[in-house]
Amino acid sequence: RSLFLSISYVLGMSVTYALVGIIIAALGQNLQTLFQSPITIGFFAALFIVLALSMFDFYNLALPQSWQAKLASKSNKQNNGAYLGAFTMGVLSTLILSPCVTAPLVGALTYIAKTSNMALGGFSLLFLGFGMGTPLIIIGASAGKLLPKAGNWMNHIKHLFGVLLLVIAISLSERILPAAITMLCWSVLLIISSIFLGLFNKELNNNKDIFAKGFSILLFGYGLMILIGVAMGNSSPYQPLLNTNVMK
Repeated sequence: RSLFLSISYVLGMSVTYALVGIIIAALGQNLQTLFQSPITIGFFAALFIVLALSMFDFYNLALPQSWQAKLASKSNKQNNGAYLGAFTMGVLSTLILSPCVTAPLVGALTYIAKTSNMALGGFSLLFLGFGMGTPLIIIGASAGKLLPKAGNWMNHIKHLFGVLLLVIAISLSERILPAAITMLCWSVLLIISSIFLGLFNKELNNNKDIFAKGFSILLFGYGLMILIGVAMGNSSPYQPLLNTNVMK
């Protein structure tokens, strides 16, 4: 029963993605042009920053309490374990949580819009949904036995995802912002991340602390090099100290 409930949930999610793929393919080149516009790129970069800051507990992104109460009331009225209810939850979760997979989703949608192939669009995103749902099916089939135990490690994972979201935001911004600004953003991200990892932690009690300390020093050093590169007028975060005058 747990297996089939999980499959129903993932089917709802996958079918919704497939419909989105078909719609995007039907819109074709017009949507591809929209994805490449500075306004759209700036919107997604800002969206990733908003999501990232919530990962660091600056605020809590949640539906209004009135909406939550209504959803909970409707959910409680459904028969426990209804397959249609699980399917519906999969559809709703796709519509609500899609920003969490915006980066790969935008890439897939851009390619689909370029081809204008509705069959390709539908099946591509259908399998995207299946791929995302496979871990859910495995965990659901175990009736919760494979769910990890809650602990402080979950906060570390949340912070890691916050950093990754900021990485995506800066990568998108490189296409519309001056190189000096994006290099400064890379420097700030690396230096602050090194502090989170324990750059100033003086207590090294085990190998994990030693590894975190060493990695934080590397991040801080590279972030500092990028900051110096900005002051030198360089434009590449990958070669921040490259002397362009010597190259010329």
